Amino acid sequence: MEAAERFRVSRYTLARAARDGNLECHRTGKLWLTTPAAVEAYLRGARHRPGRKPQRHRPHQLGAPDAATAGPAPQQASPTPVGPAA
Repeated sequence: MEAAERFRVSRYTLARAARDGNLECHRTGKLWLTTPAAVEAYLRGARHRPGRKPQRHRPHQLGAPDAATAGPAPQQASPTPVGPAA
């Protein structure tokens, strides 16, 4: 847990990396022991930075009307009665 706090990653991420053999460490009882250099090497080699992904603004699709600027929705025709008028 100390390594997770120091490198600002989830302890679950480091535990998974240790179990999968992606983080150089060894287990003593319930504890996984590693070095700062091993954690740095794991983070450098990761395909992406572990942790929460930053929220990005998603642009609107081109040509799609924006609900705020589209105006009123078109009116549908009311059903026309069929048969003799009563």
